[in-house]
Amino acid sequence: MPYCTQCGFPNPDDRPKCFKCAEPLNLLNAQPQADEAWRIAPCPFCQGDVAYDARKCRHCGEWLDESERKSQNQQKSATYVAMCLLICVLTGIITKMLLTGHFP
Repeated sequence: MPYCTQCGFPNPDDRPKCFKCAEPLNLLNAQPQADEAWRIAPCPFCQGDVAYDARKCRHCGEWLDESERKSQNQQKSATYVAMCLLICVLTGIITKMLLTGHFP
């Protein structure tokens, strides 16, 4: 049974991608090494059990890797700014149409 190296989720043998996070599975390392017990660590956000090398918590969805968390926050900020700009433009267009009485 392959374990996802990103989120630690156990997957069926026939799946090319993780069922939980959709990351490609490394089938070369499908089984944990006999001398390497899958160490479990608590998630710092929800205290759920996650694999020690997981990049994302499978319980709460928070990124455990600081660089990934910053990257995701930057993407969310850029999306938020774009949505605010779009709302302002649409509000201006609708206001102009209402004030002038010109509707297509």
